[in-house]
Amino acid sequence: YSRMKEELAALISDLKQEQKKVDEHIAKLGNNRTRIVNESDIFSWVIRREFQELHHLVDEEKARCLEGLEGHTRGLVASLDMQLEQAQGTLERLVQAERVLEQFSNESHHEFIRKYHSVASSAELQQARPLEGTFSPISFKPGLHQADIKLTVWKRLFRKVLPAPESLKLDPATAHPLLELSKGNT
Repeated sequence: YSRMKEELAALISDLKQEQKKVDEHIAKLGNNRTRIVNESDIFSWVIRREFQELHHLVDEEKARCLEGLEGHTRGLVASLDMQLEQAQGTLERLVQAERVLEQFSNESHHEFIRKYHSVASSAELQQARPLEGTFSPISFKPGLHQADIKLTVWKRLFRKVLPAPESLKLDPATAHPLLELSKGNT
């Protein structure tokens, strides 16, 4: 009986040691799980921040491109509006001259002959006047081709994301003897 009790006590002791090892293993797994979740959360935050920054850069580039396009369009439209206004003014003068000539043609024979030279010379002047602005087609050339938009934006983003390295300033006293420093110890 006592030997059986000793064996039972030894088994209980072995089980407790195994239980302690499993508890330690469970604690390590729990700590490892918590660490991985925390690191994942931090990395997720970093990813969101980096993509947010990239979105911001893309939005800036989009705004810059659209602003340039809108400015170019405003300039072209303003030029066309001015030409249109001039052409409408010329048309109004021609319509007015036509009305005057039609009224003159309805005059009596005597009045027609008396006023003809004064009216004819003024009508000739109106007709001899060239159109103030001759039509010249304006092409829409925004300075950026549709096929090049992505490439241009990628180049600009690349310069912002991977800027050129800055010059390093070195101490001439501690720099390697074979290293040649330029002006300003760079």
